[in-house]
Amino acid sequence: MPSPTAQGACSFHIEAVDDQRESGGLGATGITRIGGEHFTRWFKEGIATTPGHGGASAPMRVRIAVTKAYFQTLYSLKAANIVVKVTATGVTGVPTQKMYRGVDSSTQWTASQAEVQSAFEGALADLQRQIAADLGAPCRS
Repeated sequence: MPSPTAQGACSFHIEAVDDQRESGGLGATGITRIGGEHFTRWFKEGIATTPGHGGASAPMRVRIAVTKAYFQTLYSLKAANIVVKVTATGVTGVPTQKMYRGVDSSTQWTASQAEVQSAFEGALADLQRQIAADLGAPCRS
């Protein structure tokens, strides 16, 4: 399947990313707390690589509010979740809003920092696929 950019995704500009999470922490794996001190910076850098993201002259303006980001474990399973509210304003000037949940779940092998990081990267990639597909839909019509 071609990437959203190859399919003619609309160019958009991320005007702002707001962290609206109630807590700065990201959960726990076993008894180890997962701090989220650098989450906002990591998320902003990562979301800017979404297919279709262009410069300030892009016709569509996007604001992203991170409402939740957390890591969960249950026995040998793990899941990372990132929930965002995206507000997009196109050439008509009428904003549209949609909630997205990026998820990565798999078997937890070592409960290591690398495993947690990999899960959040998977959740971000899932989120990017969804957002790029929706923002690119008007250009494919």
